[in-house]
Order: sequence, then structure tokens, then C-alpha cells
Amino acid sequence: MTRLMLVLMMALALPAQAHEGHEHGGPAEAVATVLEPRVALHSERVEVVVVRDAEALLIYADDYASNAPLEHLAVAVAAADRRVEAQALGEGVYRLPLDLLPAGDALQLQLRGQDWQESFALSLPPPAADETPAGHSFAWPWLAAALAVLLALVGVGFVRRRRRRA
Repeated sequence: MTRLMLVLMMALALPAQAHEGHEHGGPAEAVATVLEPRVALHSERVEVVVVRDAEALLIYADDYASNAPLEHLAVAVAAADRRVEAQALGEGVYRLPLDLLPAGDALQLQLRGQDWQESFALSLPPPAADETPAGHSFAWPWLAAALAVLLALVGVGFVRRRRRRA
């Protein structure tokens, strides 16, 4: 009986769920993260990655040959009747608030350096899908079934013991 209960408990064991909030060791080093959704564009002079977050477009501009960030650029998105300038955040990163962008699909991303100018046709990246976990609700049916089986086995064992004593 004990072996059966042990095997059953091991078979129904759920994997441990990871959670946030625990830091081990010293401060973490700077780590590059992949941001989605994004659009990558390039020419012979410049490489641009456009990332959409909840409130803005972030534009990362690098020199195509050396991959060095391009600073002090005039970055803008233009449509037929409107042009919106991006705010420089430093190290080749520029920010455009989504609510200021012109409506429509025919957008142009314009970059202007000291002696050069580039323009790219831009389709806005789709908004990021909500990647929040659905919670631990998937484990509840399994946990309830395991608990019911375990209680049934304990009950059967208890009844058997009482019959042996009588």
C-alpha cells in the first residue's frame, strides 16, 4: 500500500513553477534583450531597427559597416501631409510617440546626418501580443485529481486497518 501511494504521488507530481522576485549573487551585468515586434531596414550606409512598444516607436540607428551607433541624426516619420520628428535618447536610439504618428500605411522613415540623407518606406510593426502568463490555473485540475486520488487511497487504507483489527 505504501509503495502504491509513493508511486502515485511521484506520477502525479507537478513540475515546480518559476517565479520572479529572487535575486542571487551580485548585480546583473547589462544584457541585450530581444524586443519584439520589430522591423529591420538597411542601406549601404545605415542599418535601422524599428521596435514598437505600447506607447512609442523606438528607432535604433547604426552605421552599416562598423555597427557603431549613429548619434546626432535628424530622424522623422513622414506621411503625405505630416512629418513628426523623433526625440534622441542617446547612443543611436530615437523615440517617436505613437499618438503623434500620421495615420495611414504610406509612411517614410527619414534619417539625415551631417552630409547624407536616407529614406525608407516604413510599415508600422504590429502591436506586441500580450505575453502575460495565464496564471497557474492549468495545474488546478491535476492538483484536484491528485488530491482526490490520494484521499481515496488514505480512506481505503484506513478501512483495511480497521477490518484487520476487528
